[in-house]
Amino acid sequence: MTETPAEANSAPPLDDADALQRQLDELQRRNEQLEAARPRGHGWKGALRATTVVVLITLGAVFITASVPAIWGRNLVLNTDRYVETLRPLATDPGVQQAVIKAVDQQFANNVDVAAAVQDVLPARASALLSGPLQSAATSFVNAVATRFVESSAFVTLWETMNRLAHTSLVAILTGKANPDGALTVKDGILSVDLAPIIAGVRDRLVAAGLGIAANVPTVGATIELMQLKGLTKAQSTVRLFDRVADLLPILALLCFAGAVFAARSRRRAVVICALATVGGMVVLAAGVLIGRRIYLDSLPLKYLTADDAGRLFDTMVRFLREGLRIIALVALLVVALAWLTGSSGRARGLRRRINGGARALTSRSSNWRYAGVLAENRRSVAIGIGALAALILLLWTNPSLVTVLVIALVTAALIVVLYALAPGPSPPVVR
Repeated sequence: MTETPAEANSAPPLDDADALQRQLDELQRRNEQLEAARPRGHGWKGALRATTVVVLITLGAVFITASVPAIWGRNLVLNTDRYVETLRPLATDPGVQQAVIKAVDQQFANNVDVAAAVQDVLPARASALLSGPLQSAATSFVNAVATRFVESSAFVTLWETMNRLAHTSLVAILTGKANPDGALTVKDGILSVDLAPIIAGVRDRLVAAGLGIAANVPTVGATIELMQLKGLTKAQSTVRLFDRVADLLPILALLCFAGAVFAARSRRRAVVICALATVGGMVVLAAGVLIGRRIYLDSLPLKYLTADDAGRLFDTMVRFLREGLRIIALVALLVVALAWLTGSSGRARGLRRRINGGARALTSRSSNWRYAGVLAENRRSVAIGIGALAALILLLWTNPSLVTVLVIALVTAALIVVLYALAPGPSPPVVR
């Protein structure tokens, strides 16, 4: 039966956006099938290219993994503000406070002889009866004054001052220079912090409270062990190495990853592999931190600190290291998610259609905006600019947190989605 012209004109038009999107997706799928079915060269050039990609990805993963502890170690050792910020929470840690109080009590117990003072002013029989109770009362008084001081805001301020002085000693110890103030000392391979300012503060309060005998207590000799340095010369060499390569390692990693993506046949797959290799490196590094924690607890002499206190001390000192590796792992996983979202799988295409549909519904009111057409025509360049701006913000942001990185990534993705939604018609084709 022949179709009349009127019936032909009444047929539904084929300009539906969803139908065009489905046709485009089908063409992309067929194109990828043809490319996959195309015979690939297996000569020496193909083998050389594959080997180059593998070597570059491996080197990039090694460099990016090594850069995290290198930058963390360099900042902790050579950056005073970062060192003070790292140790600041310990001033209010109950375990560390109790360790300081124990050290102060021990210092006064070793140097305040109440019995001898009583014998000087009382008869022998009276001093024999009163020396014990008076010694016990003095010990309790010292403990109460030390506890009030350590739990006060003045101790927090003093703790920060001590750590600033101690950092000078740490730099001197680990760079092989002179140690002018001795706030940190190394004896028998143990790195210890001197509590002289705290002893002096408690002593002044005891004297002001009427315990004049406390004025004879020396401020030297009271320390708390922080860590064991096995091989000081090796530690000094490691610090110098970190100082030289900390900024170079991430650049080398990015160059290796970029070279691997450029040399690979499937650049999208290479990007995914680079990102997953980075995540793997961060997992290995996290496992190394856990092993280091166990070694630290086994090697540290627990004179005033308990095992739990020492564990919190370690966790506080490495918290920026852990935060750094989590941020890098998060960025790498976001890259994997972006590569999948812009890929050619059926689920990715369906998700892109839903995202674009929702974004177009939100931006429908801006269709008459005078700059909408300009942005739509140059959306690729604008999207690259948005991504570069986000990367620059992260680069210039001092020590961004995990939440900061996630928020910047989500805002960047939302802006790019809205940008592409301004363009009429289907979403941009997949770039291989």
